[in-house]
Amino acid sequence: MVQKIKDGDLYQSRVESDGSAIEILNSNVMIDGSTFINNTAHNGGAIAISCNYLTYCNNTIKNSKFTTNVALSYGGAIKYNSYIPTLQNLIFDNNSAQFSDNVASYGVKIKQLLGSDQTQDIVKLENIPSGLKIDQPISFAVVNVEDKIMLADSENSLRIYAIQSGTGIKGQTTVVLENGTATFTQTTFIAAPGVANARYLLRSSSINYKAVQVIDSVKYADQIIRVNFRWCKPGEVQIGSLCYTC
Repeated sequence: MVQKIKDGDLYQSRVESDGSAIEILNSNVMIDGSTFINNTAHNGGAIAISCNYLTYCNNTIKNSKFTTNVALSYGGAIKYNSYIPTLQNLIFDNNSAQFSDNVASYGVKIKQLLGSDQTQDIVKLENIPSGLKIDQPISFAVVNVEDKIMLADSENSLRIYAIQSGTGIKGQTTVVLENGTATFTQTTFIAAPGVANARYLLRSSSINYKAVQVIDSVKYADQIIRVNFRWCKPGEVQIGSLCYTC
C-alpha cells in the first residue's frame, strides 16, 4: 500500500533526530506537489527515508520544492538509507548540510582515490615487489549512491584481504577512514614474483554489504584489487616467493 501526501506545505519544523518534516520508516510513500521550507534535523533536514533492506520500499518524491532546509550532518533536504527513491522534478534552493546540501544517501562502494576528489572503479597495482613494502601510497575512498565520497566518515575502516591461493598480505592491512578516505603506506603484498592479476579483497566496515547486495548486487559488487608482481630486481634476492633487499 502506498501512502500519498499531495500539495502539502511543511514549514519550520525542528527535531534532533532525522526527517524534521517527514520521517518514512519501512513504508511506501508518494509525495507530490509539496513545499518544504526552513526545516531542521540531524539527517534529512526535511525528509528522512529509513528502510530495512529486507523490506522493499518504493518511495517517490515529485513536483516539490525544498528551500532553506538544514541538516546538521547529511542531506539538507533529503536523506535515505536503503532502496533508492524516485526523485522527479524537484527544486532545491539554498538547503544546507555538513555533507550533501540537497540529497544524501549511504556508502555502497570503495574506489581508488586518484586526487583530492577523483576516483576510479578499477583498482590495479603494477610492479609490486613480493615481500617488500609498497613503494607508493595507495589511497581509497568510500562513495555513496551518487558516487560522492562519504566525507563525514572518520570512524570506520578499510581492510585488505588476501583471497587467492598462494598470496598473502602483512604489515598495514587495516586503515581508519579520515573524511571517507584511507591511505595505505606500510603494506606488503605477497605472491610468487612475476605473478599477474593476483586478487585481493578490499572491504569497509562503513558499508552494509548484505544491504547493497540485495539492492543492486551487480553495481555494488565487492571491490577487488588486482596486483601484478614484478620480478626481484638487481640488489634483491629471491627466497621462496619473497624478494629481500641485499
